Amino acid sequence: VIEKWEEAKDKLKILEEKIDKYKAYINKKMNEKGTDTIETENYKVSRQRASRTYMSKDRVPTDIWDRYSVKTSYDMFRVKKR
Repeated sequence: VIEKWEEAKDKLKILEEKIDKYKAYINKKMNEKGTDTIETENYKVSRQRASRTYMSKDRVPTDIWDRYSVKTSYDMFRVKKR
């Protein structure tokens, strides 16, 4: 079982690298075309900008939260089959 788990993790790593490569390519094409959507006959890819703030807000006074919380943004891609 452990060997199969390790093999599966290795396969997943390879697939994640491929997915990252495809996302980078799509992102580049979207930037070149100035759009957040690319469509083909069978698929539609949409890009949406998302943000995330890190810190446990309930454990930090408001003034500290406002001063030190970190907000990061990233692109989310959605692929839909038509």
